[in-house]
Amino acid sequence: MATSISAIVCTILLFVSFRKKVGSFGLKDISISFVKILVASLLMGIIAKGTYNILFKMISGNLSLIISIGVGALVYFIVIYFMKIEEVETLVSAVKKKFARN
Repeated sequence: MATSISAIVCTILLFVSFRKKVGSFGLKDISISFVKILVASLLMGIIAKGTYNILFKMISGNLSLIISIGVGALVYFIVIYFMKIEEVETLVSAVKKKFARN
């Protein structure tokens, strides 16, 4: 417990020191992206677990695990794409440009 508290305090102190030296670096935008990604991750986990539980009753454990991982990943990417996360939009546009050149 003491190590965790120490790490949190050190992180806060380093953050304050970094902010004084560098200035504002868009903490509000980073926080908004973090919350959106957190929501997408929770939704992905819930759907993947539900998919696994349903498929486990019908097919083998390994195959249901592989399918539920795929479904979870697909749900995650769809959700973060529609949440209009700036980093994801940048990545998608870069991939589109790469495929458009070829």
